[in-house]
Amino acid sequence: MELCSLCSEGGESFLLKGGLVCYPWGFQKGDLFFGRSIGSLDDIPQARSNLTSINCDDVIVSPGFVDIHVHGSDGGDVMDGSLESLETMARSMIPTGVTSFIGATMSYPLSSLEEVLSVAAKYRREQLPYNGKAVLLGVHLEGPFLSPFKAGAHIPGYLIDPDPDFVISHRDIVKIVTLAPERDGALSFIALLKSVGINISIGHTVCDYDKAMSAIALGASGFTHLYNAMSPMGHRNPGAVGAAFDSRCWCELIFDGVHVHPAAIRTACKAIAPDRVILITDSIRARGLGDGSFDLGGLTVKVTDDRAELPDGTLAGSVLTMIKGIKNAVEWGALSLHQALNGASLNPAKYIGDDTIGRLERGCKGDVVLIDRDTLSIQGVFVGGELSFCSEWLKSRF
Repeated sequence: MELCSLCSEGGESFLLKGGLVCYPWGFQKGDLFFGRSIGSLDDIPQARSNLTSINCDDVIVSPGFVDIHVHGSDGGDVMDGSLESLETMARSMIPTGVTSFIGATMSYPLSSLEEVLSVAAKYRREQLPYNGKAVLLGVHLEGPFLSPFKAGAHIPGYLIDPDPDFVISHRDIVKIVTLAPERDGALSFIALLKSVGINISIGHTVCDYDKAMSAIALGASGFTHLYNAMSPMGHRNPGAVGAAFDSRCWCELIFDGVHVHPAAIRTACKAIAPDRVILITDSIRARGLGDGSFDLGGLTVKVTDDRAELPDGTLAGSVLTMIKGIKNAVEWGALSLHQALNGASLNPAKYIGDDTIGRLERGCKGDVVLIDRDTLSIQGVFVGGELSFCSEWLKSRF
């Protein structure tokens, strides 16, 4: 598959005929009409002069995927602090079905993070909404407010207590903050972030069940890559994982078969309910580049057979794509196909409070993914009504 030479330029509208359309409530075979936004079939007569019809009777029509936790891809990384790297990431996500994303940071000194956030804010302000690129929604500040005892691939020496002034000064670009609730000042910090509309996710923590539940009561509403880098669930000490199971929080999960065993994935999906599962990739710059050694947050990561780890064996992000995560969720019996697609689109959009993406309802953005019903492979991707990616199969339909 390749970027489509037939890419529209924003003024075209499309009628997808006879596809299996993924709505929030279920699948329905039928037609979907859209341009820059999803329209009604009643609007078609006004668009006849610039309307392209595509027979979709053998494909699934899904909302564009929303990845709220991605560090890098195809050689680009958020921590590069460059517009070029963000552009590389945005382009590389389109063939995987991701039409919107939140770039995740690593733990660095605040002075370095200042530059990273400033560049991301500039990119977001100036990015063109189309031209074959996924849209940067903001930044997921994964660190430095983490526990050194659950640092994972973060450098322990950079981990600090929450700094409210720093985050509030960048609230235009920060969408999610991951933190360890046991750090000094964390609970008041949570209440402050909630008051300004920033999502708080519990992660990289050794907190016990009670501390996690206190954080949730004050406004924490998510868990960062559930199971990984957090206190496990025991029958006497439920830990952070137990709090996730016992709450109605949103829970990120990495469906790569490396970070979490499929059996534990199935358990989580039953415990927290599919409508709170969020599929993420947690991908790093190595994704799409094959095996080798790569930088992640100042550390060297070796990728071998789709496993990314530090020299001591610590897992360090992934090379997972969202569509592969969806396939795994279905193959492992953790989620139905509809639930998995919602977990990659509707659920993350609801978590961050964006009702313009993640669903195929009138007035929502024209972000649409065409998926082969048999192979679950990506056949076409539209961003804001622009055809940005297509397979040979889709080209043959024009």
